Amino acid sequence: MKKGTPIRMIIMLLLVALVFGGIYGFQQFRNQMISKAIRGGGIPPQAVSTLVAEPSEWQLTVQAVGNLRAAQATNLATEVSGIIDKIHFKSGDTVKAGAVLLELNADPLKAQLGQLKASAELAQQNLNR
Repeated sequence: MKKGTPIRMIIMLLLVALVFGGIYGFQQFRNQMISKAIRGGGIPPQAVSTLVAEPSEWQLTVQAVGNLRAAQATNLATEVSGIIDKIHFKSGDTVKAGAVLLELNADPLKAQLGQLKASAELAQQNLNR
């Protein structure tokens, strides 16, 4: 063996020890930082204010603006067009199925019926001749 071999060996062992010591120290430092973050990483306390409850007047009514919608509703439509003569219900009333709700003005229809009867009678007279 040469004269400088034991010195080289000692230097190499010191360098290896220094590298492993650095790795070990870094692992310990990392574990310490992680545990510190876990301990102190909780939700910070919230600032609150308190008030002593005291009796006061109760407001019986509240004025508000809004829209109302009926739970059940329907649209009315007649089979024939015409002028409404009578309405047999009031807004908001409950009505039964089949109940008469509206009456149309029948005067134009009565006039048309009379005209058709007269035409039929005239046609019958022409047929009898």
